[in-house]
Amino acid sequence: MSNQYQGQTDKSIEMSKGKSPYWIFIFMLLFMCVTIGLEYLNRPVSVEPDGDVVKSLNTEDIISHFKDNKKKAQTEFVEQVIAVKGTVKNINFLNNRHTITLKSKRYQDHFVICDISPKYKETLKSLKTEDTITLVGVCKGYLIDVIMLNCVPINENTDP
Repeated sequence: MSNQYQGQTDKSIEMSKGKSPYWIFIFMLLFMCVTIGLEYLNRPVSVEPDGDVVKSLNTEDIISHFKDNKKKAQTEFVEQVIAVKGTVKNINFLNNRHTITLKSKRYQDHFVICDISPKYKETLKSLKTEDTITLVGVCKGYLIDVIMLNCVPINENTDP
């Protein structure tokens, strides 16, 4: 009786040895697809002054959209290139990044924080607080403030 089971064990070992290269190939293929997909999803979005803008808003409007219906605003604005017009509250340079904070008249405790694209940092020299400016960038979301990345100032002299 043990000979009968011995034969089955040998056959199952032989079969599993023959299929292992296929499983390794399938696993490697799946791993490559996931890696390529993640790289594609996490790629930086380029913003140009004359590029396609999904929507143009002022600071009050965009903050209001996120405060009133965050889910709807996320689907409408997040990962989209939008233009926001507002008044400069401050200009910062922190962790090798330039940011402009736009304030709102209606919402005193909420702002639009815009991370400036490095090639446009020279245009910040002419800006000062209380200036009105339009910034085009990729909306990343809302916590307490609206966050925008890769922003480009849109005024007469925006060429780097």
